[in-house]
Amino acid sequence: KTIEDLLDIEINYYFKVNYAALEKLVDALGGVDVYSKYSFTSVGTDKNYVYKKGYNHVNGRQALYFVRTRKAFQDGDRIRGENQQAMIQAIIKKACSSAILTNYTGILESLNGTFITNLSIDNITKLINMQLDKMPSWNITSISLSGTDSEGYTYSYPNQKLYVMEPDEETITEAKENLQAVKDGLKLDDSYQEKSITVNTVTEKKPVLNTNKNNQTSGNSEIKNEFKEESNLKDQEEDLKSSKEEQDTETKDDLENKKEDNLSSENTKNE
Repeated sequence: KTIEDLLDIEINYYFKVNYAALEKLVDALGGVDVYSKYSFTSVGTDKNYVYKKGYNHVNGRQALYFVRTRKAFQDGDRIRGENQQAMIQAIIKKACSSAILTNYTGILESLNGTFITNLSIDNITKLINMQLDKMPSWNITSISLSGTDSEGYTYSYPNQKLYVMEPDEETITEAKENLQAVKDGLKLDDSYQEKSITVNTVTEKKPVLNTNKNNQTSGNSEIKNEFKEESNLKDQEEDLKSSKEEQDTETKDDLENKKEDNLSSENTKNE
């Protein structure tokens, strides 16, 4: 309802899954190839996974960490949202293959009770038969809305201010225009597609327990370079400020010591 009101559209059908269902779904599909815009290492307490820029083949558990990770990124919530969109694309691509569709009843049975949808079984069957008969290719375009960090009251917490994002009207307008273009029959570009067909293997990395938040992104060198330049500049400014304050303090202390020495010398002369 919120998305319908924001983008002035009607959402006819939906699927709703939780993280546990996602893990089970990806395993039922035999794993998927998901696209990542960045090389990064997931941040967890029990195990970490290393993902490379480009396509990565993931099983259910690796898929779960891929869509949940946000502390590996400076712009964590936004990048996590993009990764979740990339995972949806990967699942759709795999689910539309003939090898999966011919066994769709077994897959649905294994996922029984793990998702909610307003699509009837008859409609699902019709869609699958259409895909098997014509095997059309699908371009999947993901659109992210941007905004400004803020605090405000929400529907679920009317008496307490929480973190919210004030939407950027330009990105909302752009999203509306793209949605209208699809309605008008225009084919948009696929958001997750590249010339390289190389699919990377996700490796496991033993987590290093560290309570220092500044070290939580260890191993994510590319992310650091792309997102932390501004932060580094601020740190440098703070260091310069601290250094200047220390120098000012030392200069003041030196003056006080010289003053005391002069007083002591003057007292000796008087004696």
